[in-house]
Formats: sequence, structure tokens, C-alpha cells
Amino acid sequence: MVPSDRFKDYGIPNASWNPDMMALYRRYMAWTEDGSWKRLPSYNRALRQDRDPESPNRLFTRNTDVEGSCFEYAMFLNASERRILCIFQPGPLLEGPPCHTHGGAIFTLLDGVAGTCAYATMGPVLTANVNVNFQSPVPLGSTVLIEARIERVVDRKIFMSCLITSGISPKVHVDGSMLFIKCLGSGPANGK
Repeated sequence: MVPSDRFKDYGIPNASWNPDMMALYRRYMAWTEDGSWKRLPSYNRALRQDRDPESPNRLFTRNTDVEGSCFEYAMFLNASERRILCIFQPGPLLEGPPCHTHGGAIFTLLDGVAGTCAYATMGPVLTANVNVNFQSPVPLGSTVLIEARIERVVDRKIFMSCLITSGISPKVHVDGSMLFIKCLGSGPANGK
């Protein structure tokens, strides 16, 4: 039997979301109306685990069911632009420096967001290299916008740029670049 929360979509608003998070969510949901953007569902386990519904495995960014305590986020994909946006509100379990988000948590979500964009537009990928510049700390409970886009594709290499800004101002928290490798046997990479 598949657990009842197996297909719960964690990428929708809940009571822990602050007003900035809600405002950005509504803005990006409006972008989905013409079909150019799509809100991506967010589950707590990989869908391939349907073969083993009793598996205790959980995706790292969805490792708790306590709303607002950890990673609160929603992702929006524009496949034709090979671009993804993610609104993110870090909870208290992600604390690094006092009252601020641990850099490893930010890095984890950045990798997940960029990887989702690469996977959704190019097929199965693995992270090969990440270059991240932390410019300013992210306060716990704040809202930030994560943007990642595919800049170019060379054979199986997928080069991406990424940026994390304040959800309510243009303040830059993180910028960087990432390299993903298209998995062998997953079809040819293309630069379209």
C-alpha cells in the first residue's frame, strides 16, 4: 500500500509561508496561465520509488512534514527558455550562523533547482561541477528567488548560470555557475 502522503504536493502554499512568499507565488502562478511557465509539483520521494512503496527513503529537501521548519519552496519552469525560478523560504532547522541559513542548505537547494531544470529540459543528468559565490547571508524566514538557466550545451555537458536574490529587492545573495553531465543511455544531448 502506498502511504497517503506519497503524492502530497509540498510545493503549494501552507500556513508557514510569509506574505512575500505568497505574493511571489501568486505572481508566478499568473505566468502559468498562457502555458509558457509551469509550476512543478514537489513530492517527498522520487517517483521511481513506486516500485517499493515501503521504502523509507525521502528526498533531502523534503525530509520533514513540519510546515515551515526546513525547506519551503515552489518551482516554476519555462522549458522553451531552459530556465527555472524557485521561491524559497528557509525554516529554523536550516540555521547556520545565528538567525541565518546554513550555506550548505542554500547550496543543496541550488543544486536541486538547477538539476531540475537540466533534467526537465535535457533528460537525466548528474552534477559535475559547482562554482558558488556567497555574497550576503540569507536570513531565516526570509524569501529569496533562485534562478537557474541553461547557457549552453556541448555534447553531454550542460553549462548553467544561477543567481539567488532577495524575493523583495534586487539584493544578490549568491551567484554561480554549474556543470551537469547528461547520463549515458538517456538519449543524445542537444543544444536546442
